[in-house]
Amino acid sequence: MYERILITGASGGLGGVLFQSLKERYTVLGTCFQHPGSELTVLDLRDISATLSLCERFQPDLIINTVAWTDVDGCERDYRVAFEKNVQTALAVRLATEACEAKLIHISTNDIFSGAQGHYSESDLPEPINHYSRTKYLAEQVVQDLPRALILRFTFLSWWATGKTSFARWLVESLQRGKEVRLFQDQFNAPLYVGTLLEWLEQLWTLEGVYHLASERRSRWDAGMALAQALNLNTDLILPGSFKTSDLPAPRPADVSLSAEKLLRETGLKTSLAQEIAKMVRAVPEDLRTSG
Repeated sequence: MYERILITGASGGLGGVLFQSLKERYTVLGTCFQHPGSELTVLDLRDISATLSLCERFQPDLIINTVAWTDVDGCERDYRVAFEKNVQTALAVRLATEACEAKLIHISTNDIFSGAQGHYSESDLPEPINHYSRTKYLAEQVVQDLPRALILRFTFLSWWATGKTSFARWLVESLQRGKEVRLFQDQFNAPLYVGTLLEWLEQLWTLEGVYHLASERRSRWDAGMALAQALNLNTDLILPGSFKTSDLPAPRPADVSLSAEKLLRETGLKTSLAQEIAKMVRAVPEDLRTSG
């Protein structure tokens, strides 16, 4: 059991949810790069000295690293910044983890795969195809040989994101306004609701190595339609699209669905997209319940 938890990136969509939940039960310190809330500590993880100093003062026994620059097209335009934000920060976290003799949970992504086959297992070789996924895979390599380190790969669904609107919120708000949206029918993953990560966390942190968290293989269209139907929104406004014809700076993988068979085999944990959507519907923010 861990008592003192450091969460990096605690102003982000995933880190923020973890921080708000875990602070009720543990001694938690959350860090952010800028624009802190009253509860967060400003820390530039590219500053190794400052990172080590903070860890020396707080003495965490568990570090959860959620920091990442997830703007895929932004990373493609500026590899240097992508490397700083995704790889150099992982190095600082690694050094802090070693200094404090803590356990590290490092949040990675399913995007490190090429997307050529789908249903990727932990034994499949990553083949990143854009600067975002290259830097995320490099970050994994920075931390992977730490004693007790746990690397989690997944894509998550959430109502909340920082600096941009989450997919779920964008979809619901658009449909509530009667606006048509176009979702890709040929791009696949196996998303997990962020609340499920919270439910599983105390089992997950007993693990070491690389694990995939996933529901089941579905397209972005499938996920969007399921969420809209569950909220009784007008699905006629959801138009089919193809990522192959989209004008995006960075190449995107077609199928980065993950296999979570290793997790099921070792922990018994499993879920489905229907279960994940049901959890999301139960947790719809009040402003989305009353708008439109």
